[in-house]
Amino acid sequence: MEVAKASRRIPLTLAIVGSSLLLALVVERVEVVFGFTGAAASTALSFGLPAAIDLRLGRAAALRERAGSWALLLVGSGLGAVSLANHARDVYLEASAAAPVVEWQRQLVELGKNANMSRRHP
Repeated sequence: MEVAKASRRIPLTLAIVGSSLLLALVVERVEVVFGFTGAAASTALSFGLPAAIDLRLGRAAALRERAGSWALLLVGSGLGAVSLANHARDVYLEASAAAPVVEWQRQLVELGKNANMSRRHP
């Protein structure tokens, strides 16, 4: 029985750690990673975990109580998806707003290099 539990936990642990590592390697700014982690974890801890625990432990509970737990779990999942989508939209909008500024800075650097080259070589 204990081996079966460990065999289920190992792939889940590897998936969580692997996805975190991949995200950390791909994303340059840590606040983006923290934002996605917070968006996912806050709704899971607030809505999903209490409902899942109640459903797991309350086997003999009335159907009405179980329906409330299922509703809380579904609402929490929906809010988690909205929260993740909202953070992804914010990151995208921030990146797209910064792109023209980065291009403008690159052009200024190129102009400065060209101006310095023309001064050195008459």
